[in-house]
Amino acid sequence: MSGPTIPDFSSVRLTREDSLVLLLASIAREQIALAHLVNAEAESLRSASGAVERMEVGGVADMLRTQESARHVLEAIALKEFQVQLLLTKMT
Repeated sequence: MSGPTIPDFSSVRLTREDSLVLLLASIAREQIALAHLVNAEAESLRSASGAVERMEVGGVADMLRTQESARHVLEAIALKEFQVQLLLTKMT
């Protein structure tokens, strides 16, 4: 497996303001993606809790597995949020 190919940007000239705007736009897109992940985890938990309420076979075990998975995803998102916060504080 090869590494990523990074294009040559030597001909591109950006001002500091342009760079900050692009960085903020990138962070905004990342925040939207993280919000979608949180929503997907919430939907998974709602579905699993519905199985428990309907007393389906394996409902509680599924709920516990879903809850553990959601915890791992939310921990990763919290770490990413911390990284974004550090980046934003360095921008100012």
